Amino acid sequence: MPDAVRFLPPPPAEGSADFEADKVNHEQAKAFRAGARGLRAIREATTNVDSMAVLFSGAFGMELSRAATPRTMNLLSRGVVTIRQAATKPKATYMRKRPFVYLGEGTLFPEEEAELRGSGSYPSGHSIRGWGMALMLAQLNPERQDTLMSAGYEWGRSRVIAGVHWASDVEASRLLASACFARLQESPEYRRDLESAREELRILKGEISRRGDETLLRDWIRTISSDAFGGRKPMTEYEDITTGFLSAEMEKAGLRPAFDGNWFQPFRMISVTSRLTKDRIRLKGPRKAELRCPDDLVVWTARATDKVELDDAEFVFCGFGINAPEYGWNDYEGVDVRGKIVVAMVNDPGFYDPSLFRGRNMTYYGRWLYKFEEAKRQGAAGCLVLHETDAAGYGWHVCVNGHLEDNLALYDPETGNAGELGVKGWLHADGGRRLFDAAGLDFDAALAAAKRPGFRAAPLKVRSDVEMDVTYDVRQTRNVAGILPGTDLKDEVVVLNAHWDHLGFGAPDESGDAIYNGAADNASGMASVLLLARKFRDLPEAPRRSILFLFPSSEESGLFGSQFYCEHPAVPMDKTAACLNFESIGPAELTRDVVILGGGQSELDRYYVAAAAAQGRYIFFDDDNSDGWFFRSDHYNFFKQGVPAVVVENGLHPVDPDRPNRYPMSAWYHKPSDEYREDWDLEGTLANVNLMFSVGVSVANADERPQMYARSMYK
Repeated sequence: MPDAVRFLPPPPAEGSADFEADKVNHEQAKAFRAGARGLRAIREATTNVDSMAVLFSGAFGMELSRAATPRTMNLLSRGVVTIRQAATKPKATYMRKRPFVYLGEGTLFPEEEAELRGSGSYPSGHSIRGWGMALMLAQLNPERQDTLMSAGYEWGRSRVIAGVHWASDVEASRLLASACFARLQESPEYRRDLESAREELRILKGEISRRGDETLLRDWIRTISSDAFGGRKPMTEYEDITTGFLSAEMEKAGLRPAFDGNWFQPFRMISVTSRLTKDRIRLKGPRKAELRCPDDLVVWTARATDKVELDDAEFVFCGFGINAPEYGWNDYEGVDVRGKIVVAMVNDPGFYDPSLFRGRNMTYYGRWLYKFEEAKRQGAAGCLVLHETDAAGYGWHVCVNGHLEDNLALYDPETGNAGELGVKGWLHADGGRRLFDAAGLDFDAALAAAKRPGFRAAPLKVRSDVEMDVTYDVRQTRNVAGILPGTDLKDEVVVLNAHWDHLGFGAPDESGDAIYNGAADNASGMASVLLLARKFRDLPEAPRRSILFLFPSSEESGLFGSQFYCEHPAVPMDKTAACLNFESIGPAELTRDVVILGGGQSELDRYYVAAAAAQGRYIFFDDDNSDGWFFRSDHYNFFKQGVPAVVVENGLHPVDPDRPNRYPMSAWYHKPSDEYREDWDLEGTLANVNLMFSVGVSVANADERPQMYARSMYK
């Protein structure tokens, strides 16, 4: 490095015009200490290269860390240390008094003032580090040069604002750092480090690829959601097509089979189609009425039987059908539902009263699956969940399309699922009104009472002979997974998850289309995971933890594939660092924000915050889980096992307001219209995929796994 004493001028002499300018600058800078700029000066007081890199990440446009960019950090660490050494001799030679010493004032760092008094002020060691890092990063990423050099300039200005350096100290540091940076260009070691970091950057930006990321995404989505895949219903001929395609693509990406040398994890499911006798239930009460399928209700069973018969079964309205002692709420208190049919409202009391449960932040008690589980525990013969669109988060068509036929469940070969409820179902609000009318009760008044504490369930004094003809088939379905082995922490794993199944064939739309192709849900998620398989493969260095690329079956019918995986994992749950779930991730326009549902439960949050900041975006933690979305995808089975996981959704604030998403979820969710279109906007999709890639890399390379918070109580 150059001899700074030989080419740097000495610091301004006392009484000189330059020294008077230093004092003026000092007084002006003090005005910034009380505001946000003062807080920035405090943050930028670090001399730790890792901490500096975090603060430069926003200007660089990408997360800078040992985990995410190890080659770049190697370049910075060696370069900054080398440049800083050049300031040692002039500081010792001139031993200039710092401003707070000369003027008898305080600084932003009172606890460090005693130590600072013993070191020279000229030139600034902090500033030479900051300017040197800015120069190296600008050379590495010239597209961000202006932003980076501005950040480097402000780094030095922070020292003046803090009161520990004169402005001329900082200017001398910038000159010295520039001279050292020029000298580095002649170093073979530096040039090797620089080229290695450039290669890393090109890989992370997706510039090294056989084809562009967007082209790959579109090709995969187009293929997986084509009619040739038949809507990807499990246990049909289309399962073999879908799972074979996924395993072949993972093999191309260089992954290894995850299940003892096999790509597939088989498990048994039962597919059941139930038909009410004459498609109706006759109600016998103070008044007569009928409930017709599918307008008023849709019912099914999970039992392996040819017929279900509930003779003279009584209906009992149990409010929300919740037994939650931690919330002081028990809808089953004082009522015997054994052998009866429970009617339970969807969601939980907090949806209607923010002072109850977790308010609009729905608990698992609000899920329709929970209603069935609790009714079964209470000994009921059946359970009907009363549908309401806002409380459920989806319309009646979702209930009908999902359950009119081919209802799926995990199968117990020892019992034939005989212990399951005889009747499960959804009850339309109009059907509910008819049921209560038959009982001679005011439907609206009954629901209003059930939403308040102190509600007591009671029989409706309405009975029915429920008869269902059942056809069932026990078949084997399969999860699909590949693994990329890690290095020193290879026994631990980060899971990237995207369910492969959809609805297959169903009720046709107005055009006669009966194939539910599932392009957004969830061909876009599968394509994203396949893309990241290649990105992880192409990293300059293998991640420390292994990466599992998991495609579960039977998500749409109840998260059964991920449930089975979590009960029989390829890597133990206590060795699973995080689950990154890709659910309906496209199409999406680019937004300034990224929405996280289920935040505040684990340390995983900070990885998403850092990754978004590196993209120049921010995280919005949405605490409105009123539709239960947090419980409605595969990540939740991991979460129940103590594995950190959140829901990632596209943001609410488009970068270009004139380019809104032309295909919002309401237009295609669980409809035949969920088809791939060439005019899909995937800019936001790719940004979110790369954000999750950054999170995955960081978690995989971190020294410690992200931990669940002690206060985490999602249920």
